[in-house]
Order: sequence, then C-alpha cells, then structure tokens
Amino acid sequence: MVLFVCTGNTCRSPMAEALTRKMLAQAGVSCAVISAGISAYGASCASTHAIAVMEDEGCDLRDHRSQLFCDALAAQAKWILAMTRGHMNAILAACPGAAQKTFLLNENGDINDPFGGNYETYRQCAAQIKTYVQIWVDKIKEEGV
Repeated sequence: MVLFVCTGNTCRSPMAEALTRKMLAQAGVSCAVISAGISAYGASCASTHAIAVMEDEGCDLRDHRSQLFCDALAAQAKWILAMTRGHMNAILAACPGAAQKTFLLNENGDINDPFGGNYETYRQCAAQIKTYVQIWVDKIKEEGV
C-alpha cells in the first residue's frame, strides 16, 4: 500500500492519491493507495479546487473524506510519501519504526501547499505532484507491490 501524507488531507495528498490510483491502473498494477493528514480534521471533503483539477485529470475526489495519520495506517503501508520535510519529520516522530519506508514525494524538496489559492494554483500543484507520482509509479512497477 502507498500512503500519501500532507497537512489536512484535503488538497495535496488526495490529489496524489487520485493520480497514483489512475496511473497504476493504466500501468496494470494493482496496489492500494490511500492518503492522510498529520493535522486532518475528521472526514472533511477535498477542497473545491482540488476536486475541479482532478476532474480535469479524469479523477473523482467528490467522495474523498480526510483522515488523520496514525500508527495503524503507517503499519499497513509499504511506502509512506510525505509532501514536505515537515510532514516527514512529523511522521517519523509519531512512528520512528517507519523510517525505512518514509520518503518525500519529491526527494529534492517540498510540494507547496495550494490551500487558499485559486484554481490555477491547484492546477500547478497537481502538475508538480503528477511529475513525482510518475517516478513512484515506475518504482512500484519495478519493485512490485
């Protein structure tokens, strides 16, 4: 299972989850993909712009509900992909045993938070996420689930 983690689980990690599901399916790879937030507030919907941008990508986030990152989710994951170094630090503080399977989605830096931005801000964020998701999809195909 792949677990994406951001702050509130309403923007970046749901978009990464949706794009990864789509790209894995297109690659013929069966792998569970979920997302969570280190400060998620119970069962919030994805942001309006995240839903719209993902619709343009052929993904549906209308039924997404946020969930809080926890030990149980970390234990199930083969890969935990954080949007920022801060998220990664929070994951490792909560679950030190997950260090070997926790990575930044973009190994060279953070994925900027589009929260509060306009549609274009979300579109740019999704494009950035999509670039790094493709790298991980290729890795998952190569390594197997």
